[in-house]
Amino acid sequence: MQLVALDFETFYSDEFTLRKLNSEAYIRDARFHIHCAGIKSNDYRGYYDGVGFTAGYAKTLETAAVVCHHAHFDGLILAHHCGVKPALWIDTLSMARLLHPDLKSISLESLAAHYGLTPKTVPYDLFKGKRYLDAETMRLLGEGAAHDAELTYAIAKAMLKVFPREELLVIDQTIRMFTEPAFRLDAPRLSKYLSEYRVGKKNILDSAGIPAEALRSNKLFAEVLERLGVEPPTKISPKTKLPAYAFAKTDDGMKELVGSENPVVATLAAARLGEKSTIIETRSERFLDTATRGAIPVYLYYYGAHTGRFASGDKMGMQNLPRGSELRKSLTAPDGFKIAVGDCSQIECRLLNYEAGEQWVLDAFAEGRDLYSETAGRFYGRKVTRSDKSERHLGKAITLACGFQMGANKFRLTCRGGALGGPPIILTEAEAAEAVGLYRQTHPNVVNYWKRAKQVIVDLYMGTSDYQWGSFRVKGRRVYLPNGAWVSYETISRDADGFYLTGKRGRVSLYEGKLVENIIQALARVVMTQAMLRIAARYKVLTTTHDEIVCLVPDAEADAALAFILGELKRRPVWAMAGELPLDADGGVAREYSK
Repeated sequence: MQLVALDFETFYSDEFTLRKLNSEAYIRDARFHIHCAGIKSNDYRGYYDGVGFTAGYAKTLETAAVVCHHAHFDGLILAHHCGVKPALWIDTLSMARLLHPDLKSISLESLAAHYGLTPKTVPYDLFKGKRYLDAETMRLLGEGAAHDAELTYAIAKAMLKVFPREELLVIDQTIRMFTEPAFRLDAPRLSKYLSEYRVGKKNILDSAGIPAEALRSNKLFAEVLERLGVEPPTKISPKTKLPAYAFAKTDDGMKELVGSENPVVATLAAARLGEKSTIIETRSERFLDTATRGAIPVYLYYYGAHTGRFASGDKMGMQNLPRGSELRKSLTAPDGFKIAVGDCSQIECRLLNYEAGEQWVLDAFAEGRDLYSETAGRFYGRKVTRSDKSERHLGKAITLACGFQMGANKFRLTCRGGALGGPPIILTEAEAAEAVGLYRQTHPNVVNYWKRAKQVIVDLYMGTSDYQWGSFRVKGRRVYLPNGAWVSYETISRDADGFYLTGKRGRVSLYEGKLVENIIQALARVVMTQAMLRIAARYKVLTTTHDEIVCLVPDAEADAALAFILGELKRRPVWAMAGELPLDADGGVAREYSK
């Protein structure tokens, strides 16, 4: 398969720019215009003007492996304006997130400098605001595009020498979720929901009994959050170097509050920031706007999180659509198809107990026992069944939330805020401590796994070790996963308070439970994406949200398709043959994305 690098240069102006529009809106806007396309392959370097590329060369890419730097962008142009879907998508921007998490920037210009290549030469100022270009401007722009393609080609060649092959296929699927969209929007349903939400929002703060001064005082705002069962987000102050509340508009913790599934929390956070709209409103508006141009693309960042998990992109928030929400339900299948959703059941819990060797938990899962009721029964000292919903949910919270060394105070706040999407559970400090103690008493091998992780952190800091640790390999400052990808700890440091990582979110503490959480989440992602690739060979994958896979399946084989999807999610990985790993999954099929 021929490798071809592609770089589009397109019309833009002060008003029509990616600084004001997301990628989808920019590309599918009536003002969009292709100036030229730079090309680099094994035997060609050059460019085509927009007409020449669209009418001629574009079709030759259908059998090629096309590499771009930001393939979401170039790929949607190729699909929407040229009707071309290449055999394979390769994206150096996505690859750089795994290969170079320590770089401050992974732009094409920054990567060119990192790999010792010449700088970019695109003369952006020459064609800004110009829809039609004179011959000399087109020549200079074309040469710049060809040079960008040449840079992308060279960087890709270097990256491909060390990049895990399986992960290339994951990137390909990620790009196609955006460039080959299939979700339709039920606009009347979403419009009705948005109107009702706005009416209800007006009364939220008054009915919650929240005084206006709580929106101005950090201390009072934190107290209100705690009453609502939410732990106030914190950060290390760059001025004092001490912990401080993360209540600024740019703080990740505050962004999470604004996007909370709890309407009281979301509205409170928006009011604190002086915002007129919540995330739910702006996201609904964006969905409705996007639908005027066609199907809803799904933009996910490959390796968007430290653990390799995906993250939402293009201002659409597709990773953060609450289950059962109207936002989800407004996404529907085209005529003749249904949406099938498969969700890995308790995947992190199963993997943690597998890696730690907590055999009784694995036996319980394998035998289909109700582990949540058993755990709740131990806590309450009596038999608990599925009909005891509140008690059983506490058992679920203990089983799933305590595996990563959660402390009693955080567990109490988590339960008060509705742990794992369930109802609020009010615990005293003593009861929370008892629940956490119960988990640790009944999971001695998990506790020992945390202790082993403490030494692994030291080894990562030293950076000289190379050994197998269950399904992982600890080598240098990386923890390698079974498919060849890794979780990077290149920025690990230590001070008198312990170890920490430094990244785009600032300084983050690294302790035993956090390391275990990192690598188990990364391993769960591998289980999910390996299943996704097998499923994609038969059905179109629309998106993935954490541990679930969402597919488009024909009406006529919807039930069989769901059975196939669930079967793949339950399939035991080839790298997990050293002991019992009972995987499970559930799901459903519907006209809308409803699970």
